[in-house]
Amino acid sequence: MRVTVGDVIAIGPGKIALLEALDETGSITAAAKSLDMSYRRAWLLIDETNRALKEPAVATAAGGAKGGGAPSPNQDGR
Repeated sequence: MRVTVGDVIAIGPGKIALLEALDETGSITAAAKSLDMSYRRAWLLIDETNRALKEPAVATAAGGAKGGGAPSPNQDGR
């Protein structure tokens, strides 16, 4: 099953798997690794999902000495 917004797939099986892995690991890097995906690919999928939805599925906050993101699944999306 896929949900599209215009030409963009807002939610599909791969994005759901990524969001579930993100929820389990609490880290974009760890979620990407668990799915054998690059960090960049994971970030682009999350960004695409967030842009397609009215409310973001994942909120990120800068953190760490070099500004690493701290993802937080949106509680409204659960």
